[in-house]
Amino acid sequence: SPVRSPTAQTFFMLVAQRVAFRQYGGAEGLNNLNVRSLFQDRRGFLWVGTDNGLFRFDGTRFERWGEGLASPEVYSLAEGPDGVLWAMSAGGEVATLKGTRFERVELGSTERLSKSERLGFDDLGRLYVVQPQGLLRGERVAGAWRWRTLVAGKVGDLSVQGAAVYFVSQQRLVRWADEHAEPAGEDLPPDEWKCMLTDPAGNLWVRSAERLFVRRAGELRFRDRSAGVPAQLH
Repeated sequence: SPVRSPTAQTFFMLVAQRVAFRQYGGAEGLNNLNVRSLFQDRRGFLWVGTDNGLFRFDGTRFERWGEGLASPEVYSLAEGPDGVLWAMSAGGEVATLKGTRFERVELGSTERLSKSERLGFDDLGRLYVVQPQGLLRGERVAGAWRWRTLVAGKVGDLSVQGAAVYFVSQQRLVRWADEHAEPAGEDLPPDEWKCMLTDPAGNLWVRSAERLFVRRAGELRFRDRSAGVPAQLH
């Protein structure tokens, strides 16, 4: 389900040892606050998918994008190893950004995907998709996409960074590695973890309705960063 206003205006960044919060909205050009997805590309632009439009933030203003998308409802965003932005809109339509316009991608047997799930690429260019039936992985072979179900059953949010693939299953963090699923973050308390994000520094953030944790790059344990989280996040 989408994050509701005013939570939709809240973005966080790491400043020294503190988490600093600032709110954004219509004054900065973000004209829809029902946020479905957030993604920062390798150039530093922040992309925001909402119920009614895709927006790009340059650090000062939000600009509306999305020409060519099948729907203004944007549920998921990802970037391929080549730097191309992918977007999933309502109806499960997937498209890539070519210049300033999106073009539909044919994904073969799973062309019709569920609209409300997550996308992510590993460093080999394989596409991971969370669907109601589980976690799927697509690989382009001889110009066509071939799909495999990696994990059957309900899967929560997904974070893919390089070769690291993390997802949530049964309130626990799980890592896909060496072609099998293994527990990850045993020190992370069970919760309805609704959102994961790997930031540009390689830190893994996880959020529930009431808690925020981070595992810094190179570390093995999560740190509780819930203190100071705005009440709107709860």
